[in-house]
Amino acid sequence: MKIRFVLFWNNAIKNNTSKHCFAHFFMHLCQRKQDNGIMKNLTIDDYYEAFGRLLLEDKVYLDPDLSFHLLCKWLGADEKQLDARVQDELGVTGSALMRQYRAQEPGRLREKYAYLFDENQ
Repeated sequence: MKIRFVLFWNNAIKNNTSKHCFAHFFMHLCQRKQDNGIMKNLTIDDYYEAFGRLLLEDKVYLDPDLSFHLLCKWLGADEKQLDARVQDELGVTGSALMRQYRAQEPGRLREKYAYLFDENQ
């Protein structure tokens, strides 16, 4: 799967079509899983776990065009149910959580790579 994504991404960069690239790849992947019955009979807990993994491991929030609404649609999750679950667990909506992750990313990168910009070196 990772090889397929790398090839897909490299081709998109060569063709200068990388905008929306991850979102389209992700949408296609979820649609295939839904069509194959892999994502049927999932509980809201399963979707909540998938949402968390997509944020923490795959950093899908880095795609500025990917909204919580689209993410739920592509996962096949009921947006209101997943949003309620996120709010119950974390105290914020799914959209707000994605915005928070996006807002914190520059600071995280600045902190991680601070040694590159240290004027004393």
